[in-house]
Amino acid sequence: MSGYEMLADIKKLDEGYRASLTLTLASSPEDVWNMFIDNEKLKKWFDELQMLDPKEGGTIRFNKGDGTFEDLGIHEFEEQSVLAFDWFGELVKFHLTSDQANTLLNFTEEFRTITDQTAKDIAGWHVCLLVIEGLLDGPKVENRMSVWQPLYEKYKKQLAALRE
Repeated sequence: MSGYEMLADIKKLDEGYRASLTLTLASSPEDVWNMFIDNEKLKKWFDELQMLDPKEGGTIRFNKGDGTFEDLGIHEFEEQSVLAFDWFGELVKFHLTSDQANTLLNFTEEFRTITDQTAKDIAGWHVCLLVIEGLLDGPKVENRMSVWQPLYEKYKKQLAALRE
């Protein structure tokens, strides 16, 4: 199922919340994995990120766009399988599995509290996944904001329901 046809599943945990979304891609696990560790490919879907040291305990750098950078620690790294890193106090994880025909790309974000930023982040990651899907399997995302805005509105409603 295409990432356009679904929303992330957001669940309350004992401590915090977890948003998860899985895409089925026709591309090989190696091609999908390279989207995360090859900086030339990484900048096509998340220009502000740069992989500095791809290993557990390594670093991903976030360009804040104002001349400053934030180094984000890599918590889990398994070649062509798992990349998990700090996302400003939250945890973002990409997990790849494959069958004979497809690669499943599972994204999760774990967060402690729901803030005004939460829906923006989840919608942003969702768009990033759609961009990856488009780069690998087509069709390409032409206007990220036109995709992000309706997702953001849906995630705001989904998160508000969890707060009730």
